Amino acid sequence: MIIKMYWEGCPEFVVEGEDGFVIEANQTEALGKIVPILSPHEKLKFEQMREFYMAKATVGIAREGCYYFLVSCDAQAVKFESVALLTSELSGRGGKVRMMPEIPIENVADVCNIDPAAY
Repeated sequence: MIIKMYWEGCPEFVVEGEDGFVIEANQTEALGKIVPILSPHEKLKFEQMREFYMAKATVGIAREGCYYFLVSCDAQAVKFESVALLTSELSGRGGKVRMMPEIPIENVADVCNIDPAAY
């Protein structure tokens, strides 16, 4: 899994304004490490939308065959997102979004150890 972006003051979580990361995961990582920890609602969303939300080509920062998740900095909230999240104008939705160097992580909880200010 790879951290792709940092979203400061993200309005997409239950705790509005919580910071988060956009995580890229291949199919094996998504099914083995992320889907099991999703809320029932997000698991259903994954099952229903997985074919539509998967990157179909490597374009820009999106990698073919990968899925994208929005993860709160405390790793307590995880949302399944469309690959379109990477190309959307997110700043219009609130908060401040910036690209991160590709930071590999083993588990979702590893985001707790990332200090965005260091990048």
